[in-house]
Amino acid sequence: MLTLRSFTVDDIPFGLRLTAQAGWNQTSDDWRRVVEREPAGCFVGCWNGVAAATTTVCVFGDTAWIAMVLTDESFRGRGLATALIRRALDEIESRGIATMRLDATALGRSVYERFGFTVDYEVTRFGAIATPSDASAGEAATPFNIRPLADCDWTAALDLDRRASGCDRRKLLQSLRDGERARAYVADGERELQAFVLGRAGCRAYQIGPCIARRPEAAQAVVRRMIDSLIGRDLLIDVPDPNGPAGEIVRQFRFVPQRKFFRMTRGPSGGESPDLQYASAGPEFG
Repeated sequence: MLTLRSFTVDDIPFGLRLTAQAGWNQTSDDWRRVVEREPAGCFVGCWNGVAAATTTVCVFGDTAWIAMVLTDESFRGRGLATALIRRALDEIESRGIATMRLDATALGRSVYERFGFTVDYEVTRFGAIATPSDASAGEAATPFNIRPLADCDWTAALDLDRRASGCDRRKLLQSLRDGERARAYVADGERELQAFVLGRAGCRAYQIGPCIARRPEAAQAVVRRMIDSLIGRDLLIDVPDPNGPAGEIVRQFRFVPQRKFFRMTRGPSGGESPDLQYASAGPEFG
């Protein structure tokens, strides 16, 4: 028998077991980041009382992000994911939120389409190992001041992110910036902030993103600085396919494609601008 209940911090080890089983990159900090922000939007699906599946919701102002839809391999085919998605949608709608987004895997795309989600564009995950040659690829004089993100940059970075994402991700970005082993850099122009990039440790690789920039040259400069700080590490970066320059940049640093996600929306688009997004925050957060 299928039942649903809230996901709590006590369920984080279970969540980690599911992400490990799926080969995903999330850490306990990623799970905690979601459940502590949206305890009413995180759920566990149980089969005969045994925890078997999960889903989470993050709310960014008038936009909701659905993620972590995972089912234990031994419990698949019993409708758990469908029930959890329906429960997440009910929670979102009860708050009066019309715009819902997610990054679907190829396996999950058809499930979301049955709930009225449509594909906006594809996102490519690239991987690489950071080496000195990667860090200096295409090295050239830059007109930007590349430095760690400071408190005085925060308002400008949030404004730029709002233009790119179409929603208010202030609390999420603050959490990512303040996380253990997090890194954050900016490209400062003469009159305004040109780009910022955040990075965080994953269980399999270091995730670069989000990276938001006004110009490709600024994005390239902050990504180069991020790579240069991670020599010897396995890296991941998720790039929106509509942003052609973003794909060119990561290939210059010898990243190679690994897999595809499908950025999907249900309801109004919310004003997202992929041309400003050079890397997403990953399928956990968009």
